[in-house]
Amino acid sequence: SEFNYSISRYELNKFLLTEAEKAGAQIHFGAKLVDLDASGDRCCLKFDFGDGPTTVRCEGPVLACDGGGSGVRRALGDRAGAVAGFERAAALRSEDGVALGRLLEATQTLANDDPRLERLRRLANDGQPDTLFSLARIEEQLGNYEAAWQSFTAANQADQLERPPWPEDAVRARYQNLMAQPLAPLRGDAGPVFIVGMFRTGSTLLEQMLAGHPDFAPLGESNFWPRQVRRTGGTMALPGRLPDAEQSAALASAFDAHLSLLGVAGERVTDKRPDNLYHLPLIAQCLPGARFVITERDWRDTLISVFGTRLHPQHGYASELHAIRTQLRSCQELAAHWAAQSPDRVYRLNYESLMSGPEEQLTGLLSWLGAEWHEACLQFHQRDNAVRTASVWQVRQPLHRNRVGRWQHYEPFLRPVLGDALDQI
Repeated sequence: SEFNYSISRYELNKFLLTEAEKAGAQIHFGAKLVDLDASGDRCCLKFDFGDGPTTVRCEGPVLACDGGGSGVRRALGDRAGAVAGFERAAALRSEDGVALGRLLEATQTLANDDPRLERLRRLANDGQPDTLFSLARIEEQLGNYEAAWQSFTAANQADQLERPPWPEDAVRARYQNLMAQPLAPLRGDAGPVFIVGMFRTGSTLLEQMLAGHPDFAPLGESNFWPRQVRRTGGTMALPGRLPDAEQSAALASAFDAHLSLLGVAGERVTDKRPDNLYHLPLIAQCLPGARFVITERDWRDTLISVFGTRLHPQHGYASELHAIRTQLRSCQELAAHWAAQSPDRVYRLNYESLMSGPEEQLTGLLSWLGAEWHEACLQFHQRDNAVRTASVWQVRQPLHRNRVGRWQHYEPFLRPVLGDALDQI
């Protein structure tokens, strides 16, 4: 395989690192990517190692898969740059549906009879989940809801074959035990803000809105706490052991060092990692000044969005409709429990309410956080910071309600599976 990787200030995923090494890629640790030039045959990456910019010329297979930095440009909201890069990648790998799918998702105008779409439909027949998910999202954009549903279903079925069944009963038991652990009392009024909840409930949107406020600095989807949870015997979706006082102090110091490494020491950060919802007692114990905003959304829209997104395998519920519905109930129970128990530490924010009255909802949230309203919060779509979530293109657009009620497009396919539950809000 051929790969092109950009090293950012976030830790490289172990899988990507392994594959990059196999491909003979140049790996640069401790470096922040500040610029790139993919205009020629070779890709030049400019890194900042802390003592000034350094340009690195990448040769060989490191160039090919990502088309000269298209993934970086996609994360930064550079649609034209991403399209150009993915076009190059699709040309290099003509039988690879992933690059073509990324290209067509980044393309703003696309017709049903576009020959590139016909090629993607053909490539999706190989059953590769990422290709199928891209095709499904494109079919939905074109109003082809039955075709979209078929591709979403095929993608999830392919993932189910590679993953063990989700142990719903055992998971719910773990969550019941989790709710028996009270959150530590709040101490301080300017601690970090954790944006948590089920995936696809508006967490990226909220993070971008708060990023426009001068009082907050976004971390994005930081991997710091998932790494600590793993060391306590937990997973992304399952809580681990609570640390003792000495361990809690060590984790707090490690988090401070993490913020220093990212250049945001002393700032009030937002850490948007939805599945930190399952680890609130641990984080609250380590960071007494932390507050938690739980984003929520009409469960039917959330269900469709989760079913249409390829989550990490540790979120094994995400490929089956009944399992997603059960997980959503658990999220609602956790949110209600902690908000009632610790209202000074936990705030619930509804996506539909945010869409209907953004200034009113944000003013209420900011007041709870001890901050004043700032108009720049509504200019989130103009930001050029990196976004590495499934909402990468959505948050580059002004606020709209296009995704509210999305589930209704798929009601003919959901009703036979979920029945009258669809009528319960």
